[in-house]
Amino acid sequence: REQWQRLERWLLLFDQATIEAHAGLSVIEAWVHNVHGRWRDELATLARVETLLDRRELAPEVADPIRGEVHVLRANLLGWTYDGQAVLHHAERALKLLPHEWRYVHTSAYMLVGFGDLLSGHIDRAVERIRRGLAESQTVSKPQHKAMLLFGLAGAYWVDLKFDDMSQVARQYLAVSKEYHLQEATAVAQYYLGCIHYLQNDLSAAETHFSAVARTPYTVSLNWHTHGICGLALTYRALGKSEQASELLTEFQSRLIERNNFALQEVVKACQAELALSQRDIAEAIRWAESYDPQPFDGLQMFYVPQLTQVKAWLAQDTAASRERAGNQLARLAEIVHGAHLKSALLPVLALQALLDDAQDQESAALANLEEAMALAETSSVLRVFVDLG
Repeated sequence: REQWQRLERWLLLFDQATIEAHAGLSVIEAWVHNVHGRWRDELATLARVETLLDRRELAPEVADPIRGEVHVLRANLLGWTYDGQAVLHHAERALKLLPHEWRYVHTSAYMLVGFGDLLSGHIDRAVERIRRGLAESQTVSKPQHKAMLLFGLAGAYWVDLKFDDMSQVARQYLAVSKEYHLQEATAVAQYYLGCIHYLQNDLSAAETHFSAVARTPYTVSLNWHTHGICGLALTYRALGKSEQASELLTEFQSRLIERNNFALQEVVKACQAELALSQRDIAEAIRWAESYDPQPFDGLQMFYVPQLTQVKAWLAQDTAASRERAGNQLARLAEIVHGAHLKSALLPVLALQALLDDAQDQESAALANLEEAMALAETSSVLRVFVDLG
């Protein structure tokens, strides 16, 4: 029921040595790392769980479900690297190992199979698979499982730039989440709606939805909370409230420092550099760009993508060397988003490539990339990608 803080409190009643010696406790620790966005800690913990399971000290009926949870968590992490076949492999293995009555984890695996289809270019199959899951009687009777599948369906429509369908599903997702007091699901639904309204230039509605994410208690996934904060900051910027945007990011940065979450701190620093660019503080943005390591190129399916801010900083620097760096990064980004079929990320990549082409006096290439970007944007009435780039 998304009561992650309670789960963590229970886990911490055990000393660390006991947790590390017990596969069941260790896999709970991996879930807690996942919720807090501590990906490296999660990977290390999953490796420990697998080592414990490989000793074969547990009976199969105990070990197999735990191994199924490991496959679910690995599939989730691999989704950030856009390896659709690897996501499918782990999610399908999880479905074979998990008891059907373990509905939360079982539903997670089912949703991840759909995401693997999506990353592999089978959007229709992904949507059909998730819809089939929503129609199952077991899902209808369990609101948190229904919410999870609605989350997956909204995400599929997001990356495929089908905002009409996404908006309808996200509103259903929000209604279910609110009715059953699922705080994390409510925050994610608000985040999705904020993304749509921002990109369609309905800034008042975007502020309403992103503000709802920002007000959510810190019981939700810190990753979604962070991206909601970034969405609100960018909305404030678009509304001419740059000082409010800066204060919001500074305050949230201090909260991340308290939680020792260095990965998400980097996302907030990138968003601060984005604000600096809009205020023509190019020197500050370049200082950030020089210190930021864009590897791995993860999170491209999110609304805010730090690697794109880095490209913008190099374009603003406007030297032959910075334009070359921007071009190299855009080529890498284009390769990934084409391979993973992420239309939501392809759109800003094409728009930035058009600006780079124009800066290099390649007018025909600039117009071709801009035309492709416009064709993608037109399907969902996306405006802010172009407005934000000037």
